[in-house]
Amino acid sequence: MTKYEIIDGVGIIPQGVTKIEYEAFMYCSNLTSIVIPKNVARIGKWAFAFCTNLTSIVVEEGNKKYDSRNNCNAIIETVTNTLICGCSTTIIPDSVTTIGECAFYGCENLTEIIIPNSIIEISEDALNWCENLTSVVIGNSVVVFGNCIFYNCVNLTSIIVEEGNPKYDSRNNCNAIIETATNTLVFGCSTTIIPDSVTTIGPRAFYYCESLTNIVIPNSVTMIGEWAFYCCINLTDIVIPNNVTKIGEWAFCSCKNLTSIVIPNSVTTIASEAFRGCYALENIYVSKGKTDYFKKLLPAELHDKIVER
Repeated sequence: MTKYEIIDGVGIIPQGVTKIEYEAFMYCSNLTSIVIPKNVARIGKWAFAFCTNLTSIVVEEGNKKYDSRNNCNAIIETVTNTLICGCSTTIIPDSVTTIGECAFYGCENLTEIIIPNSIIEISEDALNWCENLTSVVIGNSVVVFGNCIFYNCVNLTSIIVEEGNPKYDSRNNCNAIIETATNTLVFGCSTTIIPDSVTTIGPRAFYYCESLTNIVIPNSVTMIGEWAFYCCINLTDIVIPNNVTKIGEWAFCSCKNLTSIVIPNSVTTIASEAFRGCYALENIYVSKGKTDYFKKLLPAELHDKIVER
């Protein structure tokens, strides 16, 4: 028998195994259930990524490193209370404090998730490639977010931060996560309506939000962070409001269907790669008499796109 087998949807891991390697079951779409033996003390990154039909995860009793408390259909690192691997049927126990890196990576059948109030941190890439995820509720104790937690969640339309969170909010039912003290929008989705109290579009706020087709940036915004709209491939036009002073590195990079953008005189800094890969870009609209000013801010390959109006 090979080290791992899948028989009738059941993943077979021999009792003597102490480590499940990196990507061990990755893309095993025929895997429906797995039992983690009690001797397993290490599970590699992406071990169960893109196992789209996995619905049952059980850690055997007696395992000293991991558990599946409360029949949660997940793997939890016992000492740290970190959920390291979940699936579409996972119910996060209220004793868990951290959603680990890549915990739900490629969980394509996950449609909604409720982050309980016990959770303090959602780590980097935690919910990436959950393509059918539509709704996320963030508990009121989450104060740490890793980068790109919603990368390629193309159907995500509802983001709610529960009231009472000391650091983040979803004011005005905006379908976004806003850092309260700084008024920075840190994560958005295709249905986000940016409140007019937001002053910064944060780094990677709409990173790979491929279903975003339009967005209104209010006049309260003064800065658009790096990678903010990276690879929003269905965004066709955008108006930068009058108070923005800085457009960060890669801010609109690879928005390949972006055809026009309006840039106000208030802008004093445009990063050199801000519009790299915007192959359909035809017009960069600026105020009359400002062509020379914006030629100093924009790379030479974009100078022929500048249009005064």
